Amino acid sequence: MPVNEQQTGLPNIFMIHGAGGDAATFEPLGRHLAGRYNVWGIQAAGYDGVSPFHDSQEAMASSYLTEIRQVQSAGPYLLSGFSTGGVIAAELMRRTQAAGDTVERLILIDAFLPSLRPRSIPASEHLRNLVRAGPGYGLSRLRNRIQDRRMAKVTENAQLAGSVQVEVQRRKLVDHLVYLWADYEVGQVEVPVIMMSSEEIFDIWEGVIDDARGWESVAQDLRVVKVPGNHLDLLDESHAAVFAQRLFDALGD
Repeated sequence: MPVNEQQTGLPNIFMIHGAGGDAATFEPLGRHLAGRYNVWGIQAAGYDGVSPFHDSQEAMASSYLTEIRQVQSAGPYLLSGFSTGGVIAAELMRRTQAAGDTVERLILIDAFLPSLRPRSIPASEHLRNLVRAGPGYGLSRLRNRIQDRRMAKVTENAQLAGSVQVEVQRRKLVDHLVYLWADYEVGQVEVPVIMMSSEEIFDIWEGVIDDARGWESVAQDLRVVKVPGNHLDLLDESHAAVFAQRLFDALGD
C-alpha cells in the first residue's frame, strides 16, 4: 500500500511492518519523504482482525515479494523494515539476490538481530540510566507497564464476552510475528546496511545498549544513523521530519 503521495520517476522504498503488523506506522515518515521517494508499506495478513495469519516464514516472504514486484518488477530495490520487519526485510533481500536480482540498500529501523538477547539489568545500572536519561527514563518504564496491563485487560474483557475483537486479534498477531521470526538466522549481509537507531533507552531492550543492534556481526557495510525517540515512537509525527532528513542524507552519501 502507498503511504505517501506517489510521483512518477522517483525511487521506491518498500517498508515492512513491525511486530504490530500495521503499515500505517510509516505514514508520517512517508509524508516527509514525499517528492524524494515513493514509500510503500507492507501490512501483515491478519491485521484487519479477519484474515488468517501467514503460517510460515516462507508464506510470508513469498507473499511480500509478490506485492513488491507488482509495484517494481525488477531491482535494484530499497528494502526497509521496522523492528521485526527488519528481519523480514533481510529475508526478502536474500530471496531477491537468490533470484538473480539486486538490492541497493537494506534500511533497518531499530531492528534487533534475532540472535541478540537482552540481559538482566542490575539495580545499580538502572540508577546510572536514570542519571543519564533523566526523569523520563522512569516515566517511560511506568508507561510501558501501564500499556501492557491495559492490553491485557482488553484481551480479558473480550474473552469474557465471548467475542473476537480486532484488538485481541492484533495482540495475537504481535505474538505470532515475534514467534515466527525469533529463530531466524540472518547470515552474512553483503549489501550496504543503514541502521536507523533510536536515541532513547527503551524498557524491553535496555539490556542491549548497542547502536548497531547486533548487525555489526553480519553486515559487511554498516552505517548507524541515530534518530530521536524510542523504539515505540521513533516513527511518530513528532520525530518524522528529523528521521526523514537523516535517512535522506544517509541514502545520498
